[in-house]
Amino acid sequence: MNTASGKEPGPAPNLQPTSQDPIDFSIDDLLKKVEEFQRQQQLETLERVTTENSWLEFHIARLQQESIRTSNLLQEIYSAVISMQGALEKCRLEEVKANQAWLAFWGIREHPSTIPGTHQADWI
Repeated sequence: MNTASGKEPGPAPNLQPTSQDPIDFSIDDLLKKVEEFQRQQQLETLERVTTENSWLEFHIARLQQESIRTSNLLQEIYSAVISMQGALEKCRLEEVKANQAWLAFWGIREHPSTIPGTHQADWI
């Protein structure tokens, strides 16, 4: 007994949880922890997806640039091929003219089978 204060000691505090209050508190606490865990998972997922998106956007942009460069290079190659074909055709025509002039100079007439664009039956 506590004689200094002159009061009788009250009942001992109940250390045993009552049936409803602590259970509600525990359920609320559990729900808060679950929500916090879910929120953390969502943030981690969002961060991961954002990082992946950035990586994909970078690579898509790089591939687009490479595609443009490849297309430009193919256009240059095509133009060069067309130019070379024209030069080869011009060279072939000049060679034919030069051969005709050379043969004419020496008084040689070409056989019809050697003239471009004509065909002679080989069996005659």
